[in-house]
Amino acid sequence: MQVSHQYILIDNDSLIRKSWQMQAKKVGVELHTFSSVAEFLMSAASFNKESLIYVDSDLDDGLLGEVEAKKIFDLGFFHIHLASGKLFNSDELPSYIQSAQSKRAPF
Repeated sequence: MQVSHQYILIDNDSLIRKSWQMQAKKVGVELHTFSSVAEFLMSAASFNKESLIYVDSDLDDGLLGEVEAKKIFDLGFFHIHLASGKLFNSDELPSYIQSAQSKRAPF
């Protein structure tokens, strides 16, 4: 039996969120989007800890997704990825972030 994953995108850019939503609908993927880590944290308890979480590196107010993601990890989420326009080497990522990828939807 194939496990269906929940995808979560945290990105302050509404066009990126809309793009992912359109792609998710097209391929039948369950996607939830948030404009900030704080917004996600308010409803984090309603998500499965196995959810695949993608966080933008450059969030509003100078916040860095790779730093803010620690709050998500501390709640027990382990599948955390950066979705960024920046290039990262794996040794530049904190241990709680599994990978860095482009802002293109992974499904």
